[in-house]
Amino acid sequence: MTAAICATQSLHAARVLLPYGRVTSVSEQALAGALDTAIIFGAGVGAGIAYHFLALGTFGDPATFAAWAAIVAALFVPFSVVCRTCSLPRRPDYGLLQAFALWAGVFLFLGAVAFTLKVSHELSRGAVLSFASIGFVGIAARRVLWGRISRRAVAVLQSRPRKAVVLGPHDVLLNPKGEALLREANVSVLREFTWESGASRPSSEVIQFLRGSDANEVLVFSTWADWQEDRDLLRILQAVPLPVRLVPDAVMADLVSRSVKPLGSTISVEIQRAPLGLAECAFKRLVDVIGAGLGLIILAPLLAVVALLVRLDSPGPVLFRQTRHGFNGKTFRILKFRTMTVLEDGAQVVQAARNDSRVTRVGRWLRPASIDELPQLFNVLEGTMSLVGPRPHAVAHDNHYSTRISEYAFRHHMKPGLTGWAQVHGFRGETPNVEAMAARVDHDLWYINNWTPLLDIRILIATVFELLRGQKNAY
Repeated sequence: MTAAICATQSLHAARVLLPYGRVTSVSEQALAGALDTAIIFGAGVGAGIAYHFLALGTFGDPATFAAWAAIVAALFVPFSVVCRTCSLPRRPDYGLLQAFALWAGVFLFLGAVAFTLKVSHELSRGAVLSFASIGFVGIAARRVLWGRISRRAVAVLQSRPRKAVVLGPHDVLLNPKGEALLREANVSVLREFTWESGASRPSSEVIQFLRGSDANEVLVFSTWADWQEDRDLLRILQAVPLPVRLVPDAVMADLVSRSVKPLGSTISVEIQRAPLGLAECAFKRLVDVIGAGLGLIILAPLLAVVALLVRLDSPGPVLFRQTRHGFNGKTFRILKFRTMTVLEDGAQVVQAARNDSRVTRVGRWLRPASIDELPQLFNVLEGTMSLVGPRPHAVAHDNHYSTRISEYAFRHHMKPGLTGWAQVHGFRGETPNVEAMAARVDHDLWYINNWTPLLDIRILIATVFELLRGQKNAY
């Protein structure tokens, strides 16, 4: 085995040997969620009773306080798990900023719903503000204490050397990088058993040494090429009551680090997962439906006025329908207010340029403010689009750029959006060359690979400010 392969194996082995990995365990998330739920209930009921007693001289209705606390907990706790803010003890800021954004978002959402349904009178504003303040203080305190306790536990565990018997190929264990890895993992090596690649394993000698020894565990460095022999060794090691851990090479690590799913009577290794999990899809769809529904209700007068102006300005339909590619390349008909004298939807679609004579008088007002895109809220409700995602391009442009930009097709791993990461960074409007489209695609792929619910909220807020500043590239 070459030194380069040894180094690669050492990097993958570090993930196995170090006490704490990158992924928070399910039990840790469950415990953190249970604690947050208890804090929210305590804060909701306690703040309501305390406020009513101090301000009104009564205890109020604890059942109402508990009901509101249950609604807040039902929204905040599951979404905090999805947003990965529920249990982040090793973040330098304890995840407080993300938790605050989600906590504020829950209360703003419930406030809007209560106002719309005209039930906001059931709780006084003072009680709600007290609940919001005390609840977040409790949630923040839980995260800080959790983080400090976790960090101290990690420090204690890492300070105690683990006595191990190490087995593996001669050129891996005696490689300086392999030795450095064991020191980094704070492993105290009682003895090393090595062999040349392809040689027989010293099974009897290993078992004889382990019996009655002070070893806490056995580490077996293995390679894909030697897996058959190593599997026999691992079976023999079952004779000793010690934990045995496999340290794989790069090829094996790539497989064992992936999720395993049942497939009938066997298992399957998940080589590529969907961009979003089931809970993440549910969250994104919920935001889309609520956001698009409220948007259509609030913007109904504006939509009606714009529709009338488009109809009176020039002959043609009010709405322009064009074929676009959506999730997984499935085609759909996107809706826009008609802002041009042409209705191109074929093999040739010419993008609008500065001072384009095809743009109508009303269109010159609608396009820079993106008002012509508002009918796509119906596409969002329909499910063919999302509020946030890569902007869909005309099919003709997809066909053109997919042969010139290698990763262009990856944009279809998520639903297209009304706005996106590329748009809030100025990549909007005409793309006169491949380089301009490639930059937009890079931003779209970054969004897909780094998606979180809070990123969507950030993009929606940034879009508002972009529209208020005015769009230089939209004409």
